[in-house]
Amino acid sequence: MKASLRQVVIMIIASVLALGIITLNFIEIYKHARANLISQQQNEILRAAIDTNYVLDASMDAVRTTAYTIDRMMQNGTDTDENISEFLKTQSVTYTNAVDPDFDGLYGVINGKYFDGVGWVPPEGYIPEERPWYRSALAAAGKVTLVTPYVDAQTTDVMMSVSCLLSDRQSVISLDVSLDGIQRLTENAAAKNGWTSAIIVDSDNNVIAHSDHSQVGVNLAQDRGSFNSLVSKSIREALKEPVLINHSGKTYLVFAADIDNSWRSVAVVEDVTLQSGFKDVNTLLIFSCVVVACLLGIVIYGVRKEHKKIRAVGEQVVTAGGMFEMAYLIDLKTDTYVEMDRFAQGLDVSENRIKQAQTKLRSIMDSITDERFKAAIFTFTNLETLQERLDGNKTVIREFTDTRNRRCCGRFVAMEYSAEGKLESVLWVVEVIGERRKWALP
Repeated sequence: MKASLRQVVIMIIASVLALGIITLNFIEIYKHARANLISQQQNEILRAAIDTNYVLDASMDAVRTTAYTIDRMMQNGTDTDENISEFLKTQSVTYTNAVDPDFDGLYGVINGKYFDGVGWVPPEGYIPEERPWYRSALAAAGKVTLVTPYVDAQTTDVMMSVSCLLSDRQSVISLDVSLDGIQRLTENAAAKNGWTSAIIVDSDNNVIAHSDHSQVGVNLAQDRGSFNSLVSKSIREALKEPVLINHSGKTYLVFAADIDNSWRSVAVVEDVTLQSGFKDVNTLLIFSCVVVACLLGIVIYGVRKEHKKIRAVGEQVVTAGGMFEMAYLIDLKTDTYVEMDRFAQGLDVSENRIKQAQTKLRSIMDSITDERFKAAIFTFTNLETLQERLDGNKTVIREFTDTRNRRCCGRFVAMEYSAEGKLESVLWVVEVIGERRKWALP
């Protein structure tokens, strides 16, 4: 009887422990899954900022090139009214047709006269030197500057002037640009990533582009206590890490990234959107608890069996790790890696990942590789080209000599692919295969 009671107590304790272990494991899985999703969102907001920068850089390059050419014309004495007018017309058509259809024509004040590349004639009383595009160029003192965007009253399009002062310190070249392209990028980013809002704001929190077009031109900081006001207050902090805000009983995450000209790209994501990615995890947790409660004996058996399997795998990993000079398991999705000896120490791999795998791998190989082989080994260890090189292959290898004049072999082994066939993780090992003769070539 006592033996039976003892067995029951042991079973109850085992059950509680099993449930506790499963719960803790799922909590960790949840944390890592959430961290990965947040990391993905951060990458997407950075990508949105880069895309916006690309559009802005194109307009700035156009103005910079035009300003340089007219400066040369002025220096060479070919800056006649006819030549300047014809050049601006030609460049306006070229840029609009070949570079960006959102470009709306070049214009400016040159040698004290106003020229327009699309033939616009200023109305009476129009004084170019008093316009924001001219004054901003003077203030920028020769640097290409972006003038504060404005909403066209007739078309409701958001327009922006890009201006540059010429070398005579009086003449100015400017380009009007429609920001429709940036608006489209913003709307597409919100739709693609499931964001509640995607926003581009300037340094004063004026909305340049918004996934909700009706918000374009609004100042986020206005209307204290509003949703927009909460977003504007969190932007600066969100540049470092996502910020949680609450409004109308809902929780949101705010992400932000800098754009080169002091604008910012902002994404707002409702927290339940991230939570929805964990439904399968929660279902699996409940199912596991039911299985433990109803079939405790089977679970204990399975845990013991799995423990043996994990221990056997660990022993194999340790044995394999000892065969190589170095062995790293690299996660290409997160640009992280873990040393194989972490397995031997019994450490949790997920908690001991080293970030910036590409940078660290290059540094390590730089320290151990003979100077003659560095260029080749740097090319070989470029993680960005592995997808193409391992296409149809399980492994690729490259021999080199280390700083101790030993002949070594570096090898990448494909470990994991996504459902779409994208390479996600690889094993990098270096093996010493002998002494290299002094006359051997790289």
